[in-house]
Amino acid sequence: MKKFLLFVSILSGLNIYAQQRNPQLDTLLKITDSVILQSKVKALENGNEQDLQSLATFYNIRRKWDQSQAVYEIAAKRYPTSELAFNAASGIIRKEPDAAKRKQMFVKIKNQFAALSKSVDFQMMTTGLAQKSVEDNNMEDALFYIESIQLGSMYASVARGIYATNTAKGISLIKKYIENNPSATDIAVTNTYINMMVAGGNYKEAAPYAKEAYAKSKKNAEFINDYLKIMESENDYPQMIQVLETAVLDGLGSANIKKGLMTAYQKQGKDSESSFKILMEKYRLTLREDLVKKMINKPSPAFVLKDIEGKDVSLNDFKGKTIVLDFWATWCVPCKKSFPAMQMAVDKYKDDNTVKFLFIHTWDRGTKTPLKDAADYLSSNKYSFDLYMDYKDPGTEKHPTVSSFNVTGIPTKFVIDSNGNIRFKVDGFYGVDEAAAEEVVAMVEMVKADKK
Repeated sequence: MKKFLLFVSILSGLNIYAQQRNPQLDTLLKITDSVILQSKVKALENGNEQDLQSLATFYNIRRKWDQSQAVYEIAAKRYPTSELAFNAASGIIRKEPDAAKRKQMFVKIKNQFAALSKSVDFQMMTTGLAQKSVEDNNMEDALFYIESIQLGSMYASVARGIYATNTAKGISLIKKYIENNPSATDIAVTNTYINMMVAGGNYKEAAPYAKEAYAKSKKNAEFINDYLKIMESENDYPQMIQVLETAVLDGLGSANIKKGLMTAYQKQGKDSESSFKILMEKYRLTLREDLVKKMINKPSPAFVLKDIEGKDVSLNDFKGKTIVLDFWATWCVPCKKSFPAMQMAVDKYKDDNTVKFLFIHTWDRGTKTPLKDAADYLSSNKYSFDLYMDYKDPGTEKHPTVSSFNVTGIPTKFVIDSNGNIRFKVDGFYGVDEAAAEEVVAMVEMVKADKK
């Protein structure tokens, strides 16, 4: 739950940055002199609501959550009904360990900030409290909080958690949302209902919803797998071929999708092996055409890392090789979700000494043993990754390597050519493992072939 709440804080901070970015904030972000910075911070603390917003956003961008919370609390005293005051209250309630007190605080916040009840931040806070209740197996409180969640994707997320513990209740909640929002049901809610029906083997009930949702959900891996089961139950092999081929071309070509396609090809009298081979050739061609547009060419920072033995390792140590940097952390859920795909890519090049993968642990939080934590995680999950550490500089409180690459979120990957130039940058992790691995391999091959 702490990870979820941290995500809420980060996303909230980034939303604020996107919405409130201004020259004052941009200037603040560019200050490097600590004396000048402290003077500017002090002036903003004594300023107006906009000044406090800029300062809080600055701290959020710098991932200094305690400082941003302190600014919110200053604002709450001066502007008790403002969004900043709500952020202060939200930060306090998230830290409250007692469920009964959280509930009392929520009622007070809901009344005090009724005008903000439909805002994304309010909905995120409420969803966090509901998810915490689900995690604690406190269904009474989970049901209490979900009544105040209006955004479909967040409602569906909580309903899924309740469904995992109480199947009937989870289904009834989703049905209730659909009934109450017949003309504007969020696609996330519809897909959740489809998933619940398919999980229970109720394909007939799910089918009309799936057929209607397909246009908006064709790039949703979970939906495609559910739709596959529905089409299989109807023996609709022509539709399977159409839907699954589109899924492969959209980067959703998992092992399960391949299996479904092979079956559909055979049922339609097609040569399954050659048909799938032709499809993959088309996908790889499209992938390369897309990657060409994303290719860059700029010098890589001359980074220095620590290997697992504590020895310094620099960019120069890999001169002449194509290298893949993967910035990650043990607390980062998307980072860890990307690892099966990265293992596929690593395995592809295990006998190629011209390609090197560096898995760089960074942004360690709440631990005094980041190396042990990272190594233990990789070992326990049987990942054969070469681990490197980007330790925090105690003077600057920054992790030097990730900072030198101007990374704003993880996972982030870079592909660097044999001349030390960055050729690709990939933020986040989306899609399915097989397609993600294909993308990494395609980037490496393109970089190896391009001798600029």
